[in-house]
Amino acid sequence: MSGDNLDGVRRGIEILTTHLFNYNHPAIHPENFSRLLKEEGVSPASVITKLIERGVIRIKSEARSGDRIYYFDQVDLAAELESLTKEAPPPLVLSDGETSSGENQGGDDESDDDKQTKVASLPPRVRLAYLAAQYAELKKECKLSDPDAWQYLKENGIEGAGELDNYKLPPQGTFADYMTEARRAMGEKRKSPRGGRTGRSIIRPTEM
Repeated sequence: MSGDNLDGVRRGIEILTTHLFNYNHPAIHPENFSRLLKEEGVSPASVITKLIERGVIRIKSEARSGDRIYYFDQVDLAAELESLTKEAPPPLVLSDGETSSGENQGGDDESDDDKQTKVASLPPRVRLAYLAAQYAELKKECKLSDPDAWQYLKENGIEGAGELDNYKLPPQGTFADYMTEARRAMGEKRKSPRGGRTGRSIIRPTEM
């Protein structure tokens, strides 16, 4: 499965997981599910098709109304997310051994898989802000503070970036809040402006 499809399916499963947590009911109306997918910037039709193919959701009809409902009981959503992480494509080699998953292919204390797992566990809006900042740093080829990353994204947008396609940049204060939450979850420190780029980027090959 391509990187774009993986990201869409992953976000679909995250929506189902959140729905199950909030309502304790393993079913969701198709219109609601499609709306939530659109809010996350993914195509409902392709994601729903993939989820059905993978056995994540099943279509049933309500006894009273006859309306179609997507059921996802008897499915280990966490295990499915882990499976998607393993299916992710390899990092993009940029130049001189540098990759989109790390500064180089040698020594780093945290593995790519560990970082991918942390990123995948972030709430969708926080994850997208984090990925957008990574994208800005790759384009600028330097480390950026949150305001610098936000300003670059505002001025230049994002092109051909997989999961970030159709990303709607939030207000600067909201973006900063998302980045603070992401760094806390990732165990990273706040970045100082415009230094040489260090640390890892997890932008995928399809996101460049």
